[in-house]
Amino acid sequence: MLSSWFDILQFDNQSETCEWPVRIAPGSYPDSGLEFRNMKGKSMADQSDMRPFRKGVGIMLLNGEGKIFVGARANSSDGYWQMPQGGVDEGEPLREAALRELLEEIGTRKAEIIAEHDAWISYEFPEEVSRKTRDGRYRGQSHRWFVMRFTGEDADIDIAVATPEFKEWKWEDIDWLSEHVVPFKQESYRQVVEAFRQFAQPA
Repeated sequence: MLSSWFDILQFDNQSETCEWPVRIAPGSYPDSGLEFRNMKGKSMADQSDMRPFRKGVGIMLLNGEGKIFVGARANSSDGYWQMPQGGVDEGEPLREAALRELLEEIGTRKAEIIAEHDAWISYEFPEEVSRKTRDGRYRGQSHRWFVMRFTGEDADIDIAVATPEFKEWKWEDIDWLSEHVVPFKQESYRQVVEAFRQFAQPA
């Protein structure tokens, strides 16, 4: 157990498979009495599809007012927004992957991790998306989510990175998120919002 973190979730090892419980940085919310439910995403309908889910990380980035970073996808004109996310390299620690993705997508890693979810939250691609994404190798994606507090200034955020993920960005209220993400991600976003809601408050 890392001395800089403490566990806040009790779980049954026989029914739960996870790399670690949710943890909160000391001093962040020591008296919160926080309890996280295990949220693995809704049941997947097509059990005949044996393709794997691509593993990745997702980041809910909060500013000092408790608002969430969202970006409009650079390669899309559908009007949907999302939080930073991305894949995990082989052998890469998830916390490092989350900070790397932040740097790659918004040009800075000026953030501190407040908490991490205890389980993988999954969504399936629609068929038309599935067959066009990464040569159709994946049925969907499973993310381990982190909530972080942004420690920089808005000027530190630069989405004009080497391979732009977003074409514009803004800070939004937490309840705005689920209705403005692409429909096949909405259920997974609702789970993330429920899990991290109490962190979305002024610092």
